[in-house]
Amino acid sequence: MRKFIYKAFILISVSLVGITLMDIYANQILSDKISYKIDPAKKILILGHSHLQCGLNDSLIANSISLAQSSDAYFYIYYKFKKIIESNQGINTLILGYSNNVFAQYMDDWVYKGTYMGYKYPKYSQVIPIDDKMKLFLKNPATFIKASVDAIKTKNKLLFSRHDKIYDRLNWGGYQFMRQSEVATAIKKEGKGIIDSAGTFGNNVSEQNINYLRKIIAVAKEHKLNIILLRSPLHQRYKKNHEKNLEKLLLEETFKGVQFWDYADYLMKDEEFIDLSHLNYKGARKFSLMINELLHKQAEK
Repeated sequence: MRKFIYKAFILISVSLVGITLMDIYANQILSDKISYKIDPAKKILILGHSHLQCGLNDSLIANSISLAQSSDAYFYIYYKFKKIIESNQGINTLILGYSNNVFAQYMDDWVYKGTYMGYKYPKYSQVIPIDDKMKLFLKNPATFIKASVDAIKTKNKLLFSRHDKIYDRLNWGGYQFMRQSEVATAIKKEGKGIIDSAGTFGNNVSEQNINYLRKIIAVAKEHKLNIILLRSPLHQRYKKNHEKNLEKLLLEETFKGVQFWDYADYLMKDEEFIDLSHLNYKGARKFSLMINELLHKQAEK
């Protein structure tokens, strides 16, 4: 048994070293070939998870580009944001999704759980530093090794393809047109809405997710961006957990000067929602046009 364990350990160690070396080599080759440049006319960057991916149509917001993506934890958003902002000095505004579930404990799953890591890591591996890669490995070794192999395959494909709009080729996000409206079904499933304001830091929250939010804000401030935390419309039956946490976090020094545009209670029709927390294309159109007007007025001041 000891021999078997020893051999298995050696095999895993050699495999990890090999994967790491291939990953480093691929990153070095791609660093000179890949461009993360976006259209210079795009001054407004939209990031977040599915609430903004479905809720903000960047084609209706002047000079904006959305790289919001479903199930994007702030961990992945942070490295995506750093790469984009370093490569595009013309961006002057960050619109970042801020919602009740950013405090949820399951945000850690969005980083480490197999379903999520296996999907997200190959997209972002080349912009994640080795220390955070090690965290991913230690949390979920089997998934990380498989995701690393997939990431290397993805990078090899990029070597032999055109490199314009690399964020598109890596599927870093963008507005998602959603037609369906299933509010009635969602209400029946959820029952009567409950507003739970009892949550506090350290009580079943993802401290990691919030720490990476702080990092995103710090980088945005370094680049002197206009920072807008945006909570998109929620159905009146949506259960608003962690309301106190949302308010408390914004009082920290890190968030001084950051705007919070809170449209959780913005009046929308049932037919403009997909479910209780996501807008469909009808809702996205209404909401996006309103946000566009607000941005235009702010720019005129």
